[in-house]
Amino acid sequence: MSSRARRAVLCCAAMLAAGASSAQAAQPVIRPWNGSSPYQCAVQYAGLNAVAADVKADPYCIEFDKTRQSVLPSLGIVDFLQREPLRISTAFGKCFYYQRDHWRGALVQDRPSTQLWNWDGQYFIDRSNGEAGLFMTNLYAGRPGGMRPITWSLRIKAPWLFSVIPGCRARAATEPETIYAPGHRRG
Repeated sequence: MSSRARRAVLCCAAMLAAGASSAQAAQPVIRPWNGSSPYQCAVQYAGLNAVAADVKADPYCIEFDKTRQSVLPSLGIVDFLQREPLRISTAFGKCFYYQRDHWRGALVQDRPSTQLWNWDGQYFIDRSNGEAGLFMTNLYAGRPGGMRPITWSLRIKAPWLFSVIPGCRARAATEPETIYAPGHRRG
C-alpha cells in the first residue's frame, strides 16, 4: 500500500472514529421520573382555560382540566382542540415549564360506558440543559374497568431535541436556588 493510500485509510478511520464518538455523545440520556415538579413554583390552576393568571411566570407551573373532551352533548372535544394550540405555544416561550393535567374523552360526557381515553399527566421542560419529562398514570383506553390502568414514566436529556436557550442556561447557572426545587438533580 502506498503512503498516500495509507494516509487516506488513516484519515477515513479517524473521521469514522470521530463521527462515532460524537454520535454517541448525541445519544439521549433516558431514565425514570416520578412526576414531581423540578421547580420552585406554585402550580397555577387554569382549569379548562388555555393559560393561567400569571402567564409571565418562569418557571411556569400550571394545571389543566382536560376532562371535558366529549362529542355529545356539548362538543367538548371542539372546545379542547381550539384551546390546545395556545396552551402549547405558551410552553414554548418558557425556560422552565411544568404541567399537570387530567385527560378524559367520551362519546357522551359523564357517561362512563362511552369513555374513549383517560390519563393524568405531569410534564416538564428545562431549556437550560435540554431536558424534559413525562409521567402518566391511570392511562387506559375504553370504558373504566375495561383494561388495567398503565403508569408510564420517562425523563430524557436530549439538547438536540429540546433546544437549549442560552439565556435559560445563564439563569440556571446564576439563580438555581430560586428556580429548582430542593433536592432536584439536573441533567
